[in-house]
Amino acid sequence: DRPYKCSVCHKAFRHLSELTRHERVHTGEKPYKCDTCDKSFSQSSHLAHHQRTHSSERPYKCAVCEKSFKHRSHLVRHMYAHSGEHLFKCNLCEMHFKESSELLHHQCQPEGERPFRCGSCGKSFKRPSDLRQHERTHSEERPFQCEECQKSFSQSGELLRHKCGGEVEKPYKCDVCGKGYKKNSTLQRHQNSHCTEKPLKCSLCDKRFVSSSEFVQHRCDPTREKPLKCPDCEKRFRYSSELQRHRRVHTGEKPFKCANCDKSFKQREHLAKHQSVHSRETQFKCVWCGERLPPSVRVTRHERVHTGEKPYKCDTCDKSFSQSSHLAHHQRTHSSERPYKCAVCEKSFKHRSHLRQHERTHSEERPFQCEECQMSFKQQYALVRHRRTHKNTADRPFKCNLCDKGFLQPSHLLYHQQVHGMESLFKCASCQKSFSQSGELLRHKCGGEVEKPYKCDVCGKGYKKNSTLQRHQNSHCTEKPLKCSLCDKRFVSSSEFVQHRCDPTREKPLKCPDCEKRFRYSSELQRHRRVHTGEKPFKCANCDKSFKQREHLAKHQSVHSRETQ
Repeated sequence: DRPYKCSVCHKAFRHLSELTRHERVHTGEKPYKCDTCDKSFSQSSHLAHHQRTHSSERPYKCAVCEKSFKHRSHLVRHMYAHSGEHLFKCNLCEMHFKESSELLHHQCQPEGERPFRCGSCGKSFKRPSDLRQHERTHSEERPFQCEECQKSFSQSGELLRHKCGGEVEKPYKCDVCGKGYKKNSTLQRHQNSHCTEKPLKCSLCDKRFVSSSEFVQHRCDPTREKPLKCPDCEKRFRYSSELQRHRRVHTGEKPFKCANCDKSFKQREHLAKHQSVHSRETQFKCVWCGERLPPSVRVTRHERVHTGEKPYKCDTCDKSFSQSSHLAHHQRTHSSERPYKCAVCEKSFKHRSHLRQHERTHSEERPFQCEECQMSFKQQYALVRHRRTHKNTADRPFKCNLCDKGFLQPSHLLYHQQVHGMESLFKCASCQKSFSQSGELLRHKCGGEVEKPYKCDVCGKGYKKNSTLQRHQNSHCTEKPLKCSLCDKRFVSSSEFVQHRCDPTREKPLKCPDCEKRFRYSSELQRHRRVHTGEKPFKCANCDKSFKQREHLAKHQSVHSRETQ
């Protein structure tokens, strides 16, 4: 029995003391105060837990990696990362888990039983707490309120994740980059990003991790089967939550509804992204441009765009920046440190995002999908470029004055105008040679004296950039480290591998209207159609010759280059 019921959210409790403690969530009462920093807490155990943050004592030490902890429970949880044990077992489906929280969220019921049904939409749930949480999506109830900006939320987790624009003290500073944090534990997690070594290693797939949270989320277990099968297709899953998310593809169900408009979404993340549109009404306004800023953007940081203030200065080159993160990003250009290394080809990167982007060249992952034709891409910029092929010609605002052809971008119009022999816009400062494209000027090999400090140890060739020298040195390698898993072709550089575009399983949706030939990409179809139309858009700036392909023009221009060398 749970006789004691909350008058605000109707949650029931067995003991009166539990109800009293719970009611502080709604009232905001925090009777337990820290003597060191005046911070208050709703529970005495939270105060005792907090007071350890003011001391450096960490009595609980890991025997494997020598990491120390302030609490014994943290050490016990950390030890699972080294052992790989799954101690918590579900009595219904025999699945094992490393954390007790994972077992609680497992939501396993015999034969898919969901006894708790929503009276508004008929959706069923396995636990009463899940039903109560779901019912708030149909009502305007928002019991959890931020003390800084008075914004309300329907879930306590949303309040915890809420990044308020109010001034919040961040006393814990990183010694490497100077970034501040509200909690000492958050600072420790951040400092791991500066470490070159990843101490945690998965014993099953040899992948390494910086933090134990990343290791727990890894969920690697090749021996574990995928017992859950989708009834609509052949796809299988390990977890019921993954199956539920997948089934929405077939059913079209959109359970996450926006409280401000009638829009619904399949994923919670999509709803959170959409709600930023409505959040502008309750956010901070810039006094310079009137723009309303989301809570994640500080007003003072935005105002530097108008004032030009750049308080963060580089000690090496005196360059200044408006944000501390930009300074930390810039400072790596002065060092040769590349802490993020690819496990396949051992190429190193200065930033984690660059490594993640590079790793897709070794895998078949294509996370960016076109909504119109379902084509997938490895990089986001490739999807953006592809989407333009679906736009109507009427939506191309930049028109050529001579042939009325439309373009999506002004740079494309300038590129097209060379067909009509219009004036070249880009001129070399050394030899005064003109080009119609900025890229041609950059690729122009001028005989003028240009400093090339980076020399190749093998052939003595010089380069202006260190990155260009590194790409050149790959040409001296006898072995090509990158191999296509589909056609076994090998490559020296990752850029060649990305341009390879090999996928035998992908269809060729684009058909030539003049013959039966089909193509995967619109650029290939455009190049092929010049065979039928006879169009030669690449015109030589030195004579009247025109060419169908850019490569043919580049080869031809070497004839004229002898006159100026």
